[in-house]
Amino acid sequence: MDRNLANKGGAETSGPDLFQDVVSYALLGDHRTATPADRATSAWIGRRLEQAGLDVFFFPWRLRQFFVERAELVVEARARECLPLWFPRPTGPEPVRAPLVFVREEKDFSKAEDRVALVKFNDRVVRPDSDHGPLIAGLAEHGARAVVGFNASFSGEIMANNVAAPFSQTPWPVPVVQVGAQERLSLIEAAGRGAEASVLVTGRDEPDVEAANVVGRLSRGPSYIVVSTPQSGWFRCAGERGSGVALFLALARFAALLPSSGPSWLFLSNSGHELDNMGMHRLLDSGQVPAPGDVLCWLHLGASIAVHGWRHNGRFLEKSGPSTATNLVTVPAFLPLLERSFEDVPIITPRTGEAAGELGGVMAEGYRAFGFFGGHYFFHGPSDGPESTGPELLEPVGRALVRTLTQVLREAGKGSRTPSE
Repeated sequence: MDRNLANKGGAETSGPDLFQDVVSYALLGDHRTATPADRATSAWIGRRLEQAGLDVFFFPWRLRQFFVERAELVVEARARECLPLWFPRPTGPEPVRAPLVFVREEKDFSKAEDRVALVKFNDRVVRPDSDHGPLIAGLAEHGARAVVGFNASFSGEIMANNVAAPFSQTPWPVPVVQVGAQERLSLIEAAGRGAEASVLVTGRDEPDVEAANVVGRLSRGPSYIVVSTPQSGWFRCAGERGSGVALFLALARFAALLPSSGPSWLFLSNSGHELDNMGMHRLLDSGQVPAPGDVLCWLHLGASIAVHGWRHNGRFLEKSGPSTATNLVTVPAFLPLLERSFEDVPIITPRTGEAAGELGGVMAEGYRAFGFFGGHYFFHGPSDGPESTGPELLEPVGRALVRTLTQVLREAGKGSRTPSE
């Protein structure tokens, strides 16, 4: 390997600098698609890519979106943190007030008439084959006035459900809110007492709003290296999204310093992740991304790349070392290279196999791809702040990625399509 080439990634993958980008990303706010925070994120990423020397343009696309103003659940005079399940059905300015009833299974649907139904969601993504659709539709048909749902999470907080088509653009028949699993027992007990629940969901249902992916380009040779990351999510998403965004920006700086005789680079930051990966789908369908045969490799920086594990020590929550829940999945051609590049990052073991999320979509299109996805303690929750990750976790992953891409470049320079020794 060309040591001079590999060393170009040193300063760009500095742990403190990577972590500062995570902090900056989190401070922009809750990153839901097409919200002011999401639009500010697109602008911020665009500026950072321009500062690195890339040519930047924005890829706008349209969607129906709901902008939450208030989401409230009150039971027995106690407010519980909640989030509407997408796509929201608002209550109007006055809350739905009705006795709370716990519905365990379909044969109990009749108990929900003129009630607020409390249910457990067994699936964590709302999709056509998940339990959300039949469950909510059945409760609404039996006269439920609203639904309160919880599912399991490590932290006990809300674990917001990503939403696939057609649910991502179709309101539920009644208002539905999600609560954290930590509320499960107290709400079940309140339902047993016939306590009144008050559910309020207000906001703007906008039929046609704009979100924007960010595209950064270094135009060089006829072949491409593509680097992509999702930029949107339900909350601040510092560990879930911020780690990938920080590595994305670092690799753009690395690529900008390389000789102009190599391949071209394309950096794609996509909104719409939590809504069926909508931004990535729109971009792939646009014809503006190079064909698989023109792409040397595609690196996708998905969820929870370099995050802490957490444990309760009996009194409070503490860090328990790096999380081992990060997946690094690759097409077979890149597996030996990734095993070498990540040999000093023992918490990440590259493997072949099925990939989730946007990476799965890229692989299904036939691209020579590898990338990350996973979860962590605060995944999809309101407490996913910068403390979910740290400089000491980000830097080794950044350096391993620089080693990987350097080897891809080396092999491309030799005329080889498959990385090898």
